[in-house]
Amino acid sequence: MRFRTARAKAALGCWSALLCGGAFFSNVRTSEAALTSSSAFRIDKVEKAPSVDGLPSEWPRDLIKLGSSVKGAPSAADLSAKAAITYDDKNFYFAVDVTDDVLRGGGDGDHVDWVVSIDGVTSTLSLHPGVPGKSAGKALLGGTQLKDAKVVEAPRKGGWTLEASVPFTSIPGAASTRIGLKGAVLVHDADASSTVEAIVGSTAGADTLAPILTTSEQSLVDGMVKDKKLGEPSFELIANVTGDAHKERVLVFGQHVAVVGPAYRSGSEFYWNDMSVAGSTMSIDRVDSRDFDGDGRAELFFVKRFTKSGQKTKRDVAHVYTFGSNETADLVFQHEVGISNAKGSIKNEVSLTTDGAKPAILIKPGNAKGLDEKNYDEATEGSFDPLLLPWGTIDSQTYKWKGKGLSRVAEKTHAKPVAATPEAPKPIEGKAPPAEKPSADKNAENVHSLFKKDRKVKGTPKVDLFADCAEGTEAERVVLHGRDLAVFGPGFKKGAAYVFTTLPFAAPEDVKSVSAKDVTGDGKAELLVRGVLKAKGPNKEDVDREIEFVYRVSSEGVKRVFAAEVSRSIGKQQILGAISFAASKNQGKVTLSASKAVGFTKENYPFNQDAGAVGGIEPLLLPWSDKRELKYKWTGAAFEKE
Repeated sequence: MRFRTARAKAALGCWSALLCGGAFFSNVRTSEAALTSSSAFRIDKVEKAPSVDGLPSEWPRDLIKLGSSVKGAPSAADLSAKAAITYDDKNFYFAVDVTDDVLRGGGDGDHVDWVVSIDGVTSTLSLHPGVPGKSAGKALLGGTQLKDAKVVEAPRKGGWTLEASVPFTSIPGAASTRIGLKGAVLVHDADASSTVEAIVGSTAGADTLAPILTTSEQSLVDGMVKDKKLGEPSFELIANVTGDAHKERVLVFGQHVAVVGPAYRSGSEFYWNDMSVAGSTMSIDRVDSRDFDGDGRAELFFVKRFTKSGQKTKRDVAHVYTFGSNETADLVFQHEVGISNAKGSIKNEVSLTTDGAKPAILIKPGNAKGLDEKNYDEATEGSFDPLLLPWGTIDSQTYKWKGKGLSRVAEKTHAKPVAATPEAPKPIEGKAPPAEKPSADKNAENVHSLFKKDRKVKGTPKVDLFADCAEGTEAERVVLHGRDLAVFGPGFKKGAAYVFTTLPFAAPEDVKSVSAKDVTGDGKAELLVRGVLKAKGPNKEDVDREIEFVYRVSSEGVKRVFAAEVSRSIGKQQILGAISFAASKNQGKVTLSASKAVGFTKENYPFNQDAGAVGGIEPLLLPWSDKRELKYKWTGAAFEKE
């Protein structure tokens, strides 16, 4: 996540991104008004309000020429104009310099219109000069004079000038929204009578509004948007997501998201996040917002589509972020909600709804196109809640705010008929069920060949073992090609398909071992994978984190059910932990223990003791930690802390 100003362009790293991938919004596409258009009208925030005396001499920005002829064909001497707008914490301020052969003030003749759209509501503010020495100028909105506004004109040779101040509270929407505005400044000229004969403006007319860029928006456009050549945003939203009661503008540029607002970081800087993940391409398909936690500020919801390098399968993941009282966004929810491959697609129904009068996320399986239970062979997401399959037993899942994030509060299921199978042999406690390598099976070899073709891998597997992991009593074959761990066999999915998962390591050589062992006590072997995750330490040094993953195999996929860090090293310095498994009938336990340090001491070790799981990985216990042991028990779906 990054902060940017017009000058500061240094990125701030995020440790959690090493664990959970890269880290908003009404599903609104941007309007036809281009953010970077040359017709965008720039307005500046000032610390000291300009004097409203009719003479715009102390303004922070030169007045801008109004170059569009809206009505008539006036000459430069008959009608031409320049204008500027600025603001502070209370008011908008206007300055206009008009070249005009006759000033007809005090009525409906000469006047300035500011047509402005704020959060979808369009209003017209009319600034009417008075008659010098006879009547004061006035500001009208919808024909009603604004009592708290001030308008002062000043004749000059060959024309006239005007200044005005108008409170935010006088203009619909401006009290809470001062970002994402669109508008036009139009100068009306009447010579012979009060009838307007000519109009010049900043745009082609009241029906053609251009972006109005405040100070923070200018920093965004002049900095990141132009530097990275991002073009126009694909999504944008106006919502109160951070800061005080003022709304912010949320913009999505491909894989980047920005938040700007009048109060966020004093209105001079903006939030910036590059959401891309190494090794994958990403797009955003949906943007929305809801106040899930009830603090008066909206959380940010989006659906991102990921495609890993070298693969064709696309996976959709729903994410929710919250700013809360912080200046950075925290990930508080993620759920896989879609998948598509060469065979077809599945798209879950995802609704932002209410449950018991509180905002909630409702996820249903939705429909499948081209995919069914027989030909579906994609890996099951194990780091967070996976895709709901139309042929599965889950009808819906409901998530609501609980504690510091969104948690599942309800799940509706239905029974699924299961064909009778012979009773499996009773396993030896704590060990994988006995399984000998079956004789060569042509169908299994065909499935292996299909897997290698689908995943574009060649040669013999790095790991090739047999264990009774899933259906029936026959052993399944477990192979590792690169980072892809696949399971198939003559009695698995009728011997016609495979399931697999891509291990979460950066390179194949980071996978250290794969073994099979019944650690849940259900009579079927789980797959134990040991490998190294690469990271960077506080001083940019290389850090190796050795992780033990536990995967459970079913016909629906290979699902991760436990993960723990068992060692961490920087060079020759290392912290060693210990992990042990114990299983009896229908009972499984995992124990993590502190062990020893090599080269590290409590004083020179650069990391703190993690209090709980980080990115779904249980913590490494340090030798000097108060907690010497952590125990987990199998619940039927996952290992949970005792």
